[in-house]
Amino acid sequence: MVSRFRHALVLALRELPGVTLLFWKPGGVFKAAVKYEDMVKTREGTRTQLAEGAVIPDGFFALTSGDKTAYFFLEADRSTMSNARYLAKLKAYYHFWATQIRAGKHPSGMTRFRVLTVTLSQERKDNLRETAREVDAEGKAPNLFWFACERSYRDVPQQVMSPIWQTLQDNTLKSL
Repeated sequence: MVSRFRHALVLALRELPGVTLLFWKPGGVFKAAVKYEDMVKTREGTRTQLAEGAVIPDGFFALTSGDKTAYFFLEADRSTMSNARYLAKLKAYYHFWATQIRAGKHPSGMTRFRVLTVTLSQERKDNLRETAREVDAEGKAPNLFWFACERSYRDVPQQVMSPIWQTLQDNTLKSL
């Protein structure tokens, strides 16, 4: 699934003059640990506890156009992960963004990024999108998480850069 995405990306970039793939790092190469306070539900109600997570994407890449660079973390969902585990993954991304990127503390100099989740089905995409709303209930990062179904570009790989993506902001389809 990751290979198909990368292949689609490379083909799409051939048709976009001025946009280049700065780098592609496979899964497991990028790692960032995060600690944060998390709200957990108990029988008595909710309480805060210290949580630990890690950002370990299935792929990490950057695109450049002129003097602008856009960073992306890829999550390839094969419908094998529980919603709870996926939620924990997204919480790690969110707190990585909030504590290191937005605060300007990451050594890479990265100032923003997007987490792209690709799913096998439209239904799974919609389900994970709803799950992701729990991460950013206050709407501080409405464009952090992007979702698409692999079927949207599988037959025409160049479509991966087209308006097939949805964020938490609204139901509008967006292009990368």
